[in-house]
Amino acid sequence: MHSKIDEEVVMLSPDMKDYLGMNITGSEIWDLLEKPVTVGKIIEQLLQQYDIDSETCKNETIEYVNNLINNRIIKIL
Repeated sequence: MHSKIDEEVVMLSPDMKDYLGMNITGSEIWDLLEKPVTVGKIIEQLLQQYDIDSETCKNETIEYVNNLINNRIIKIL
């Protein structure tokens, strides 16, 4: 269950029974995850939108997506 407030996403994690807040970049990733997409495509999109070097973007995006997976918020199909 999630909701968008301004440009940020707030959700209830059923496993953690806690609310999670996503900053603008996290919300951007969340929006991209609504359709099947590779992590590589997410990184490409973020590189087009933000002034960030590719290595930092790659590392932080992978860490963020892994966190979503580990908290059972998303699944890899």
